Formats: sequence, structure tokens, C-alpha cells
Amino acid sequence: MSRLHGLLDPGARAYFEAIEAAVRPGRHQPDSAEPEARDERTPAQRCHDALKLGLQAAIATADQRLICYANE
Repeated sequence: MSRLHGLLDPGARAYFEAIEAAVRPGRHQPDSAEPEARDERTPAQRCHDALKLGLQAAIATADQRLICYANE
């Protein structure tokens, strides 16, 4: 694990909060499950997962752009 500490400007925070909403308690569970029943992550773990999800999405998008440019 690596420690990360810093400040975000308002725009970056808005992006992070949008990604964080994707990993909020209750997401990625069956509709029949209680919204928070199975999510035992701490708020810090959810923030970690949000950052990881955002980075994965950014890399995947960059990879797709590179593939598109290579095929032109």
C-alpha cells in the first residue's frame, strides 16, 4: 500500500465525487439486496475504490484512443 495525501481543486473534487458515487454503498449488488447490507467497506475503502475505478477508466479510455489512432 502507498499513502496518498493532498488537496483537490473544486473541479477535480467534482470529478472525484462523481466517481465516488459509482462505488457508494449498495452499488453493484442484486436489486433484491438491502442497499447497504453487503457493503462492509469503510468510507476510506470506498474512496480508495473510487480512485482506482477512475484511474482504470482513464487508462482504458486512453488505450482505446491509441487503438483508434493506430488504425487510421
